[in-house]
Amino acid sequence: MIIVATGISGTGEKEYLNRLVEYADKRGKKIKVFNSGDMFFEQARRLGIRANIDNIFHMDRNTSCALRGGVFEQIIGETPKLLEQNYAILVNMHGSFFFDDQYSESIDYHYLSSLTPNFYINFLNNADLVTHSLRLRRQFRFLFKNRDYAYVLERIMEWQTVEILITRVVSSFSKKKFFVVPASGNASVLFRLMFEPWRKMFYFGMPLTFLHDEKYKEARERINKIAEWLDRYVILIDPRYIEPLKVGQLTAEHSNKSVHNNVVGRDCNIMIPQCDGMFGFYPDNVHSYGENYEQSEMYRITGDTFRVFPKNELLSPFFTKWVDEIFQTEKEFKNTFLDYLGKEYLDKVTEVEKCYIENNDGASQTSGDEKHV
Repeated sequence: MIIVATGISGTGEKEYLNRLVEYADKRGKKIKVFNSGDMFFEQARRLGIRANIDNIFHMDRNTSCALRGGVFEQIIGETPKLLEQNYAILVNMHGSFFFDDQYSESIDYHYLSSLTPNFYINFLNNADLVTHSLRLRRQFRFLFKNRDYAYVLERIMEWQTVEILITRVVSSFSKKKFFVVPASGNASVLFRLMFEPWRKMFYFGMPLTFLHDEKYKEARERINKIAEWLDRYVILIDPRYIEPLKVGQLTAEHSNKSVHNNVVGRDCNIMIPQCDGMFGFYPDNVHSYGENYEQSEMYRITGDTFRVFPKNELLSPFFTKWVDEIFQTEKEFKNTFLDYLGKEYLDKVTEVEKCYIENNDGASQTSGDEKHV
């Protein structure tokens, strides 16, 4: 199995992949990660070519392409032996760069087609975290010089979209599947895409924007618990790991139309369409425009939709229209959701958990509940 992963600079993909390798090792799976960026600089060092990381965007384009080609020749050369040893191979690279207010691609389709990946992924992270990460790197000084924070955040989110589109186009031409993975999220997401592709993928909706207040602490704890429970059964796409907005950015005075548009486009055009369904959770009687809209989007693309909403609350017909089933408690939802997954699916979950426990001397697969409801 060969996977190609992309992500813009500062995404934290290497940290995710370190967690993934450890997660997989405990479950008896071997993954070899090729971080092409690190290999690029090592290739330059071997050839005696100056490649100062602080000024790397100044490098001649032909020199850069030649070094990348050398990296991929090395990866392609090592691949057959690794596959014979039952390694899954993951090639981590950037699909694009942003410099001097312009985007440039860094994908060489010739080498990617030679690798024949099984599927492609893009790592996506909270744009605010990415912005702070790049601020610490001298090579991105051009992005921050004489620029305000709003401008930088807009460019980061646009760059993320460009990276996703480039990767999606390549995957389309290759006739391979493409997924977006939250880089700050659980290692289980990519592990299951690789080794348990039979699992359903669900988007987790919640009133994310309006639960920051201390009085909603219990509600946030309930969100965490139901997320842990769901993670045992499905590939869970949790938007909390990519949300860039803070309360201060949500007032009419400080709202940023470009950022808001990117948030909506990211969730509705990228994250939701890759999922089989959506679970919308309202732990309190706080409504969410975003969650309502997301659920209607999932409904219209014929995904399965479930929602938990507090009892004894008035429900608008526009709230109940675009959802398959509404429950008043988590327990009601859990029982129905397990029936929805079915015995054959749940038997597979139990089977892989048992297998992983045997491979890890009693360690469980996830931190979620260990018993069916």
